[in-house]
Amino acid sequence: NNYLSEFTDEEKQRLEQKQLPPALDLIHDDFRTHTLEDSSIDAIITDPPYPQEFLPLWDDLSDFALRVLKPSGFLVTYSGQYHLPYIYETLSRNLMYFWTFAIYLPGSTMLVNNIGVMNAWKPILVYQKPPFKKMEYTAYDMVISPNSEKALHDWQQSEGGVKKLIEYFTKEGDLVLDPFSGAGTFAKVAYEMKRRAIGIEVDKNTHLRAVNRI
Repeated sequence: NNYLSEFTDEEKQRLEQKQLPPALDLIHDDFRTHTLEDSSIDAIITDPPYPQEFLPLWDDLSDFALRVLKPSGFLVTYSGQYHLPYIYETLSRNLMYFWTFAIYLPGSTMLVNNIGVMNAWKPILVYQKPPFKKMEYTAYDMVISPNSEKALHDWQQSEGGVKKLIEYFTKEGDLVLDPFSGAGTFAKVAYEMKRRAIGIEVDKNTHLRAVNRI
């Protein structure tokens, strides 16, 4: 995996000096400590890490979304399936449960050995900051990811999969945030769909790969 190789100091310096488009900002930071204006974000669309050791991040995400989302703004988040009861409960502390979508991953089935399940889809949890507001568009709650994209990160999601979510839950000109930006996929697609986009990534090398990609 070439993306695992570190940038040289010269490459890092060059990437850090690159100018991104005005409506797209990729930030190297921890979303839990980064300063964003309260009630400034139209939608959070993101994909946190799934393993058990990262479960405390869901508590932080719940608090963060309550603070930075505009009233009636949506949190749309991919999730693994093992810890769904905990994640539902945690996000519901601050936000209103809205719906669970599914993203179908054709050709990307994975055998979950310890329970004997062949997994071919992933939950997408939708929560809303109060007050309740109906979606602007009618949405089909099954999204199809046309292909697997893992060239820049092991946990990278496809551009085609997130495009429909951006279409459903935002409109042109909205400010969309991904606090687990990784390879920058969600911010990149949001920008290409004429949204303003912010991606926050805690890992420096991963952040630079996203900058280089844009």
